[in-house]
Amino acid sequence: MLEITGQEFRFNQNDAVAHTENLEQKLIVKEIKRRRVDVSTGKIITNSEGKSVFEKITKNKIDGILCYWFEKTDDGKKYKEEKFHSELLCPWNVAQKGEKEVEKWVNARKEFQVKNYR
Repeated sequence: MLEITGQEFRFNQNDAVAHTENLEQKLIVKEIKRRRVDVSTGKIITNSEGKSVFEKITKNKIDGILCYWFEKTDDGKKYKEEKFHSELLCPWNVAQKGEKEVEKWVNARKEFQVKNYR
């Protein structure tokens, strides 16, 4: 049985990917955009003012994946870039296999996330 570690669902800079609704267009990951957010741990602590408050920790969350590609135009090629949600992207090698393989990959990623993160 194949062991899924979760690494197969993460994207890195310079990875070739495709949007799940446009499998013919090859995109390249330019940057993983991140933001810092405060998240409650669920524990109640006493703050410096003596009040009971929920303890918070700061985490890095993915804000989006900035990708670029080249579009053919009458003048040659035009550089494009856009930020996408990671759930809308799949690896380029999976996209080349067609819609059914992309659907399997998306479902496997969702199943992994449910088991490990929620």
